[in-house]
Amino acid sequence: MTAPAALVLGSDAASLRRRLGPASWVVLETVVSMSTEAPGGAIATASVRDLAADIGLARNTVAHAVRRLIDAELLAVLQGRGERGTFGASTYRVSLPANILARAARPDDLHAHERRAHRRSPSNTSASVEQLALLPE
Repeated sequence: MTAPAALVLGSDAASLRRRLGPASWVVLETVVSMSTEAPGGAIATASVRDLAADIGLARNTVAHAVRRLIDAELLAVLQGRGERGTFGASTYRVSLPANILARAARPDDLHAHERRAHRRSPSNTSASVEQLALLPE
C-alpha cells in the first residue's frame, strides 16, 4: 500500500481558501492528493460521484465545487468517452501556482523535516500554558 500524498500549503493558500469556500477547497485538496505528475502538469482522474463519496458531500455540492475550480482556472477537464460513447470518469489537469498548494515529492521527507523543526522549537513557555488555562473545562 502506498502512503497518501502529503500536501504542502503555500503562502497564498489562505486567501484562495477564503475565496473558493470550504467545499471547493476540500475538492481541490482531494484532486491534488490523487493527482500524478505528467508532462504539462499534474493529472487526476475521478468522477464527481466518486469524489462526493470520498469526501462525504452531496454529488451536486461537489459538482458545483468542481465548476468553481474550473472557473478559477485551477482545474481543466480533459474528458474522453468510453467504448460505448458514454462519459466515464473525468480527467482533470491541475494548474496550481507553487505558492498555493502542492504535492510533496516524498511524504517521508516532509515528516522528517517536521520532526527536525519540532526538535528545534522551544518548550512550552508560561504564556502558552496560561493560554491553555483559558480553555473551558
